[in-house]
Amino acid sequence: MGAYSEEQDANKNLSAVPSITAVLGRDVTIPCTYQLSPGYSEVSLKWAIRKDGDTKTILYRDRLSYSIPLSMYRSRVSVPSTDQVGNVSLTLREMYFQDRADYLCEVTWRNGSENTVQNTTLIKVSVIQVPVSKPVMPNVQSPLYIQAGQSIRLTCTAAGSLPITYMWYKKQPDGTKTRLSRQADLRISDAGTYYCEAENVAPGKKVEQSDPIELIVQDVTSAMASTARTAEKDGNAVSPASHQKGNRTLLRVYILIAGLCILVLFVVIIANVIIMKKRNKQKNAYDLVTFSSHLAGAKNNMEDKKCSARENEYEAMICKNENEYATMTKT
Repeated sequence: MGAYSEEQDANKNLSAVPSITAVLGRDVTIPCTYQLSPGYSEVSLKWAIRKDGDTKTILYRDRLSYSIPLSMYRSRVSVPSTDQVGNVSLTLREMYFQDRADYLCEVTWRNGSENTVQNTTLIKVSVIQVPVSKPVMPNVQSPLYIQAGQSIRLTCTAAGSLPITYMWYKKQPDGTKTRLSRQADLRISDAGTYYCEAENVAPGKKVEQSDPIELIVQDVTSAMASTARTAEKDGNAVSPASHQKGNRTLLRVYILIAGLCILVLFVVIIANVIIMKKRNKQKNAYDLVTFSSHLAGAKNNMEDKKCSARENEYEAMICKNENEYATMTKT
């Protein structure tokens, strides 16, 4: 009886809605949840589809594997990760009419005593077509200001069965409309009133139109004036005096930077001049010593010739010694 009571408690934990309606082309989540019984843990999860008496597994997960057997569902179905204990809901993306069927959510639990409990619940899923709703342009307020030459991208969205076709139009002064088919930078002449239309293929379809938006394209001068007006309205206006003060401060910074650059250039030039002068001075000193030594050698040669002209050998020797002593004294 105890084991049977545990199984009853586990079976009561699995819950799901009996039926759910999906919109053609939209994603849908088929809810299936459970409250985990004390001592139990999830062993496996299986989602299957039953259609025309035939049941096929579309997703299976256990502690070691995860598979989606049917190719048509491999990129379209998913379940929450095992970290989200108790949530085994199935999400199907981009519903088709052939997705209408009975879906079975089957969960198996096990406790520490290796007792296994399994429960299955069935959810009927239908797919319907829904006419398109009134389209809206999110995060856009009219009038919308833009500077000439800039690009702008307006987004139009609507609810309803997919696919939905969107068309953009510009109202003309004579009451007619011009369909937009180009993407280009806006000019001043592009200012005007724009709106979008949306439609799908749902039964009883009709074209839905968004609220118009006034687009004002400004030149640079007008854009600056508009910015100033907006800042003044928000309490953040910049006065002409403060603007001029900012310009003067910026000019002073530029002058300071230019002065520093000139000073660095001047220091570099002076350093180069000093280095060149030192090099020239060293070279001149070397030339002077060389020239002096040459002169001394030439003079000694002349004196030697005079001494050799002496008739007396002893006098010649004394003369030569005097010359050498004189040369050493000068050096």
